[in-house]
Amino acid sequence: MRALGVACACALALAYVAALFATTAIDDDRDDARVMKRRFASLSVVCALAWAPARVASDETMTLDAWRRTLGLAPPLGEARAVAYGMSVALAATLGETAARAREGRRDGRRTRRTTLAAFRDYAHAPLCEEWCFRACALATLMRSGASAASASALSSALFGAAHAHHYFGMRAKGADARTALRASATQFAFTFAFGLAACRVFLRRESLSAATACHCVCNYVGAPSARAFRDARAVAASALGVSLALVLLVFA
Repeated sequence: MRALGVACACALALAYVAALFATTAIDDDRDDARVMKRRFASLSVVCALAWAPARVASDETMTLDAWRRTLGLAPPLGEARAVAYGMSVALAATLGETAARAREGRRDGRRTRRTTLAAFRDYAHAPLCEEWCFRACALATLMRSGASAASASALSSALFGAAHAHHYFGMRAKGADARTALRASATQFAFTFAFGLAACRVFLRRESLSAATACHCVCNYVGAPSARAFRDARAVAASALGVSLALVLLVFA
């Protein structure tokens, strides 16, 4: 893996984070309509240019069709099968959380309070932008510079996790103590890194941006595992079964 590829991938991650705060402050309410609209615009600009690092890092010329395949825009098995695969992995991985909520017989209150704009951000715009930048373009940048699929997946997932570190500063700006903010940020990094590895695998298995995006959308909708997914033996069993099924799909499907 050439240093140029690593530098380009890091620059892409920095550009993505910078776009979030190009027109908004670190302590702004992320659910404020004005903040969301400004971030939609700035992230769209970054996404429009996100393919450039892969082109800079590449040491050979590729045809347009080859670039489309590399960036996951022309899945060999078709979009429908790619999306179904991504959703299947996500549904399996979140089985424990879904089962726990079903047993409790209640909906997640966070979901009912979301505005239409916030729902669009969480379940459409953010997943697509993040998968395009951190999976399609970052993986292409690293692999075109000589990295193996495993190395590229690990580094792009680490960058994906690090790109969420700004939440630490956001929590501190809103009054959280350093220990609480650090603990929350470390937990978020662990989850985003693990999800990044899974999303990279989905992307590479189906050579599809839509597969990874579908996986991301479902995971965002269900949410990260909560304490209720590990509250009793049945919840733990459902979580273990779901993760096992997801691993089978990622390795063998």
